Amino acid sequence: MSANRKKGHPEQNDIALQKYRAGCNMVASHPLFRVLLQHADLYRSEQLKYPEHGLAVVYKNGAIHCNPKRRAEPEHWARAISHCLLHLGMEHFQEKEHPVEWNIACDCVVEKFLSDLKFAAPFYSSILPAGANEEEKLYRRLCERAEKSQYF
Repeated sequence: MSANRKKGHPEQNDIALQKYRAGCNMVASHPLFRVLLQHADLYRSEQLKYPEHGLAVVYKNGAIHCNPKRRAEPEHWARAISHCLLHLGMEHFQEKEHPVEWNIACDCVVEKFLSDLKFAAPFYSSILPAGANEEEKLYRRLCERAEKSQYF
């Protein structure tokens, strides 16, 4: 292989970026997520601190920051981005007395929705709790119980 061919464009050699873009394309080609994507902004920035194993972080202003230091298959990027979009679309950014429980409840509802839709690859193989289609009900149930390990 010649030296010129090896160098090429850095993006052409960045497998992680290629897989991220393929995941973005999966999201953009889905009729539901294409509409939600019009109201969000995707960023791939090293300037943020991401959760240890997190692919993306979503903010109530519609910004979705995707972790450029994480490698993932396109189906996982699509799942992470669509998960973030659904949090925005379902108006999950609400102030609650117990924010951790609210976040768990919302994550369960979003994952149930994505599983029912059969969109992209889920990160976990665990079974979602009963009632995982109603945030408020699940939130109240979580606030009442001390043991929450089944939700992680």
